[in-house]
Amino acid sequence: MLGLQRPQRGSVLIDGKDMYACDNRTKKQLRKHVQAVFQDCYSSVNPKMTAAQIIGEPLDNFERLTNGEKDYRIGEALDIVGLPVSAMNKLPRQFSGGQLQRINIARAMISRPSFIVLDEAVSSLDIANQVHIIDVLRDLKEQRDMSYVFITHNLKAAFALCDRWTVLDQGSLCGSFSTIAEMKVSREPAVKQLLDALLSGRPELGTIREDRSFYVDAGQRKGAWA
Repeated sequence: MLGLQRPQRGSVLIDGKDMYACDNRTKKQLRKHVQAVFQDCYSSVNPKMTAAQIIGEPLDNFERLTNGEKDYRIGEALDIVGLPVSAMNKLPRQFSGGQLQRINIARAMISRPSFIVLDEAVSSLDIANQVHIIDVLRDLKEQRDMSYVFITHNLKAAFALCDRWTVLDQGSLCGSFSTIAEMKVSREPAVKQLLDALLSGRPELGTIREDRSFYVDAGQRKGAWA
């Protein structure tokens, strides 16, 4: 989907254009609108680059901005993910894993793409920051008409952000759902195991399938898939 590895079969179409069959100029235009946040926040950055250089790299690749305009966009991106502007000149080793992942998210957002692949993007964050980033992603999706593929083992996060959930088991598709009710009646063992493995946020209510407190209007979101 990202244009990094040619598929063995099938095709990747973005706005009707084949990522692997178009010319280089078209491919570069497509790349601006397709960004990613990877699971390993440390290997996703150059350890010798400052936060400002990391976040601003897409702007260097795709836009022509003055230094002032670039600094404003970087500061705006830091603010969106909950980091101070003073973080701009710090190196990756000066951040916690959660902070560094937020820098990766800021980098993915700064070019204002239409599509982001998020691979376990919040797994390294504590619960408070997970909630904050999911809120940020949801707001950006609605405000900027963005879409996500949100790869995760955390069903609570998926329910809070996504409007469709697809379950893979051993590399095979075993269900695609747009409502919690559809998941609950699925006969697929992998789907049942995922639901049964969730811990209830309110133990007094019993099993997680009886607890809807974390669903956060799941199914009402548009433009994101898990």
